[in-house]
Amino acid sequence: MQIQLIQRGRSSVTEDEVRKSAIVRILSDTGEYKGTGFLVSKQEVATCAHVLTKTGNIPESHESPPEVKFFVQCLGNPNYKIKIEKVIGWGPDLGLKCKLPDCSRDLAILKLAEPASENCHIAELSINDVEWDDKFWAFGYPAGYEAGQWTEGKVLASEERGYFQIQGETQPVCPVTQGYSGTPVWRSEQTQVLGIVSLADPDPERKLAFMIPVKILRKVLQELNIEIPEARLDEEDYKYDLFISYPRRPPALWWLQNCFYELLKMWLNEWLLWQPRIFIDDFQEIQAEEEKKREWPSQYRQGLKQSRCMLAVISPSYFKSPWCVAEWKNMIAREKMFNMRIKDELSGLILPVLFWENQRSFQEMIEGVFLRDLHELTTTTKIEDSKLASELEDKIRNVICEDLAKLIQAAPPYQEDWQIKWPVELPHLKSKIRHLGM
Repeated sequence: MQIQLIQRGRSSVTEDEVRKSAIVRILSDTGEYKGTGFLVSKQEVATCAHVLTKTGNIPESHESPPEVKFFVQCLGNPNYKIKIEKVIGWGPDLGLKCKLPDCSRDLAILKLAEPASENCHIAELSINDVEWDDKFWAFGYPAGYEAGQWTEGKVLASEERGYFQIQGETQPVCPVTQGYSGTPVWRSEQTQVLGIVSLADPDPERKLAFMIPVKILRKVLQELNIEIPEARLDEEDYKYDLFISYPRRPPALWWLQNCFYELLKMWLNEWLLWQPRIFIDDFQEIQAEEEKKREWPSQYRQGLKQSRCMLAVISPSYFKSPWCVAEWKNMIAREKMFNMRIKDELSGLILPVLFWENQRSFQEMIEGVFLRDLHELTTTTKIEDSKLASELEDKIRNVICEDLAKLIQAAPPYQEDWQIKWPVELPHLKSKIRHLGM
């Protein structure tokens, strides 16, 4: 969908109507305005729990989803009201498998009695992390603005409860105050949601408020089995969170495909609080001699360029592979651009996992690079319901995925002009076989 840009204040932003058509006003059965929310599907609305507790005669300590007699008025079709059927996600009682920050207690997901009209858009949830100094727009109904009012500002730091502090810009823009609760926070010049306004500073002169970040909302929607529309990717942003680099032949290929990959994908989702975007090929086996004769596939080069970081399944055969060495050297070069590597500490853009113990043969290639040793957990046989399977899953869940989540979230801003070099020179590996005299 092509979105026209208009000028508002000091910056160019997406057309108001595109964002407003995803916003709903929450009304009492008598039509009195109670708060704001936004469509996360055609029949589900996200808002703040306190919008319901403070205006619906529901105590704030209410731990289970309350019954409400409210309606929503979609700004995309303001002449039509839809009844709220029930609360299907309630912050104090989300019942999730993983622990979320305290700010999640102020989330509420509402089920509508019928789908919103075609004039109403589903809000597009950002897949990128909220960052310091991100510029935003928000639309609310503060006192004195019966028709609603846009405000703009910037994101500041996160705090211990999981909220991100946001700050309104200078006058004449209205600060984020009471009347904005439950409204989406839109990234400037995009139609993507960064979070939900939850709390306002009691002193309006400070123009400060707090938002629940979108990654927490994404996690809640996934747990409720609410399908999240695929967010559009900015041409100047990453397409993948993780690139998996490995020798395209057994035994590493078999182990990755049958023992490691699905567990990694499942548990990384829990650490990131969003569905990770992983670049991996189709596990097609390529013999060593055939690989040396073939060009490094262009889709691998593009996938590496558009990935935040890389997991490398390393062994002597890894550093004999022209494609693997190209992936390794190009990501190391990106690390050097940003001076990211700290010797022997978790840092940079590569997490190597050691597949086989013969580390001495490629020691020079990994000098100073922090790695995780998994060689005692590798196998070429089925391991379902075994002690080895349990130990491997525990290592993936509690170590590997935590490491990767840290690297992914520390990746530098994407640059379209990054160069991916090919061909590369293969390293000279030292044999561990010693020649004995007779």
